[in-house]
Parts: sequence; C-alpha cells; structure tokens
Amino acid sequence: GETEANALLFVPYGNAPAGGWPLVVNAHGTTGVADGCAPSGDYDNYPDKDYTAALLAQGFAVLAPDYEGLGAAGVHPYLSLDSQGRSITAAVQAAHDPALLPLAQLVLEDIDCNQVGQSLGESLQAQFEADGRLDTFPGIRRDLLTQAEVLPLLQRNSPGQQRLNAPVLLIQGTEDTQTPIGAARALVSRLQAQGTTLSYVEIEGGDHDTTYYERRDEVMAFLHEHLP
Repeated sequence: GETEANALLFVPYGNAPAGGWPLVVNAHGTTGVADGCAPSGDYDNYPDKDYTAALLAQGFAVLAPDYEGLGAAGVHPYLSLDSQGRSITAAVQAAHDPALLPLAQLVLEDIDCNQVGQSLGESLQAQFEADGRLDTFPGIRRDLLTQAEVLPLLQRNSPGQQRLNAPVLLIQGTEDTQTPIGAARALVSRLQAQGTTLSYVEIEGGDHDTTYYERRDEVMAFLHEHLP
C-alpha cells in the first residue's frame, strides 16, 4: 500500500540554469517519533535550516523530506533503513514530477515532540532516587540482542551492505557519543569491501553536531565536485 509523507522543496532565487538546479537531499537525523517531530512542521527552528540556506546560496535546490509517519498518518518506524530510504527516494521522484506535488501546507504539531524524552527522564530520576540502580529499570530489555526474531531485522537495518554507485563523503567525530567512532569505522570497512568509492575524514575531538556543521565547506566542495 501507499503511505503519505511530506517534504519541503527549496529552490534558489532567480531563473534555473539550463537543465535545472542540481538537487541536494537533506535527509534529516532522528528527531523523535511523534507527529510534532516532523521537521516540516517547525522548519524555522530546525537546526539544518542554516545548511539549507548555504546550499541555496551555492546554487543547489534542496529537498527536505519528512520520514514516514512524521506529521502524517501512521506510525514512524524509528531508525528503519528501509522506511527512511523509501521516504527519500519517493520525495526525489515527486520533486521531479510537478504532477505529484500537492499544494504545500505545513503540518501542525498535534503531539509534544519532547514528551517521550521528558517522561523517560522523570522515570529514570525516580528509579535512581528509589535504589540508584540502572539494571533494575523496567524499561530496559537485557535480552533484546538474543531474540531470534530481532537479530535478522537488525542485520537488515545495518547500512553499507551493498555497493553504492555514487561517491560517498563520510565525516566522523572521534568524540561522537550518538554514532560511536567504532560504528563509523565498521561502516567504512563494509563500504570499502563492497567497492564503494569513499572519502573518509575523522575529526579529532569532534562530536555529533559540531562535526556536521563546522565541516560545511568540505561538504560544499564535495557536492560541487560531483554534481553538475
């Protein structure tokens, strides 16, 4: 079946060059699972908007898709490689076919995007005040990775299992606590083993956010090199 998903399309001012503007997709990081977490619903306060402005100034059109279940019907499959990939490719197809682009209407926030994190924090605080132990917290499944039905799904959801035809630039901070350096190096090894053309840059001391934003010039140079 089909699932509705939203996306924002930004184009530079002025007339498009012959052949159109080169298109860059801003595939956003994790934002949460509620409808109110959709980047299109509050893009003015979205951290990536400065990146979008920089890309527009360089002559790129920018497509910013929400993922399945964010700001639209259905449940958001958090960190699902298949779902996120389909959301991105469908948005690209729609951006190249005006007949598939409905009139844009920003999504209203109907659920507090911070609600889950706040509730979890309060529950953890109560747990620590009660006995100070994390291993007895009921929200943690210690047997998750031993479940036979879970492992195949995790393996399928691991990126870098197929050769990519386009060149890849991967910039990783050594102090990133959300995407650990070991996981990034393992991904690099998988991509290289598949024959993907890869440029890998490690930033000593870089964390999850500053690495992405402070290395914008390198990203721009890479895009200019490989996009017409």
